[in-house]
Amino acid sequence: MPYDPNFPPTNAELTSPAFRDQFQGLKTLIDAIPSITNAQVDSITTLNPGDPATVGVSITGGVLHFTFGIPQGAEGPQGSDGAQGPPFGNAVVDSVTTVPAGSPANVGTWFDGTDVHFSFELPQGDPGEQGPGGEVSQGDLENAINLLTSNYTNGVTNLGLSPSDPPTQNDVQQIVDKLDELINALRR
Repeated sequence: MPYDPNFPPTNAELTSPAFRDQFQGLKTLIDAIPSITNAQVDSITTLNPGDPATVGVSITGGVLHFTFGIPQGAEGPQGSDGAQGPPFGNAVVDSVTTVPAGSPANVGTWFDGTDVHFSFELPQGDPGEQGPGGEVSQGDLENAINLLTSNYTNGVTNLGLSPSDPPTQNDVQQIVDKLDELINALRR
């Protein structure tokens, strides 16, 4: 039986089943009240000056949701011009110091009347992971030097050409052939 706010009527006989039904009806109403587990602001809207402020609230799945409308203030009077500060000539970096990894970065500044001075504290980076490999043997080093250096070009002889003026087709062809030989030797 649902809760009856008019029960019991005046001068009614009181019985436990009737009160039990009333209490069960009240419990059902209490259990239906949503439980609030969180609150969040969904939006804030700027309204025109002079408009009334607004607020909206709703409950969805235990979350209390708010929306606000806040009127913009009226434009104020023009302020006076501020005092002219001293000009500065330069920005000077006095120091850059490395601090341990994980320390916060810090910048100190001061003005000597002419120059703005900076001092920086920058944290060292965390060490990287160890790369693959390790020591290189002397033999591996010599093989790499011999295979990957100018030995490829040692077989290319000098051009040894004195082209005629103007160069002939044969002179130009010898230069092209020597250039092709060098390019092929440099390819790895």
